[in-house]
Amino acid sequence: MQDLTHLPFDEGTELRTWFDQPLPIMTSDRHSLPRHQKSSGVARAMLRDFLRCVNGGELFATAGELVLSELVANAVLHGRPAGGQFGELIFVRFEQYQGLLYVEVHDGSEEQPTVSPAREDDESGRGLWLVEQLSLDWGYGPRDGIGKRVWAVIGPAEPKPSEHPGAAGAEVPTQTVARPQGVVSVVSDTR
Repeated sequence: MQDLTHLPFDEGTELRTWFDQPLPIMTSDRHSLPRHQKSSGVARAMLRDFLRCVNGGELFATAGELVLSELVANAVLHGRPAGGQFGELIFVRFEQYQGLLYVEVHDGSEEQPTVSPAREDDESGRGLWLVEQLSLDWGYGPRDGIGKRVWAVIGPAEPKPSEHPGAAGAEVPTQTVARPQGVVSVVSDTR
């Protein structure tokens, strides 16, 4: 992966596309969090709140939460600068416009994030691979002051058919019921 200095975020009042054309910000939010193991869960809750206020936000929820969680976990684990005097806070930023969700995480380390292969029995090391798989694009770059920012561009998921049981194409929930003689039958739940 290359160092992408043309990040989709600009520190000013405009977002920039990959072609450096300014776009108006439609919706954005930013927060600071401690470098703590619980920060990934807090960041996911913040993103869910943000997406509730965005038109079509539910289409970004699953991938957005997973990507954000991995980026925050990396910032918590690896985000302290050399010397360790600073870097106790990480910053998260969400922006949505033109049908895309942009997630950005700032930390105090200048170490470049890299996707590394994980062996089948490894218990960690797949986070950035997940980010790569779930994002349209992702990258990193410098930020003002110490550290870096890591960003991801997330597209909307395909909308699901209506959840209403009577809607065309909707799945009807079922449950398995055990009968006294060991006979099992499947019953439609049409509540």
